[in-house]
Amino acid sequence: MYDMSKLRGREAGAGKGDLGEAAVLQILKLHKNRIGRRCVILQSYSYPYAPNIEGNIKLGTDGNFIHEPGKDGTDDEIDLIMLTDNRIFLIEVKAYSGKIMVNDIWTYHANHWDEKSAICQAEKHGRHFYHSFYDVIPEGEQGYIKLITVFTGLCDIEDKRTMNRDYIPIAVANDINKTIHTHDKPGKFCIDIDAVVKRLMESKTAVKTVII
Repeated sequence: MYDMSKLRGREAGAGKGDLGEAAVLQILKLHKNRIGRRCVILQSYSYPYAPNIEGNIKLGTDGNFIHEPGKDGTDDEIDLIMLTDNRIFLIEVKAYSGKIMVNDIWTYHANHWDEKSAICQAEKHGRHFYHSFYDVIPEGEQGYIKLITVFTGLCDIEDKRTMNRDYIPIAVANDINKTIHTHDKPGKFCIDIDAVVKRLMESKTAVKTVII
């Protein structure tokens, strides 16, 4: 188990998002060493948005939702990617603290509704990733992609969703291994990890860490 007090002691300072991401990376590395199967991890992976695919949903100041158009010519950044022979895990990391409420529509923390829902951000990553990499996924089946949102601060999560709990599970950092283990189940085919990594490296505009 990773000592999350290293993060909590600096939550008020700059870069807490980077600290949270680094903490989850360390936990994934421990998981990689334990599972006894091949596993590849990428941190801060950026690649061009899929063309003509809508972007984030935002909550406007007037209380209405705004679905941003696709951002041709700009990049999407995924905090952490973990590849096994069973699944491609896309992990969105948020260094949120305190009370966090998630319902079927949005996320709430720090005493306000978020401008961007952490769950919707994870869904956006999955949508663009699928459209860019479907041809290196077995039979182009989107179920091989697993989205996870991880909150790394000292928080109390109230998940009030009545749908999509399994589609985008929520975890705290020290539960991420359990969440991955729950969803790292064999499908009809194994993922060709080499083919996915090759495409990731061909498509990247930036990546901070690659652990093979």
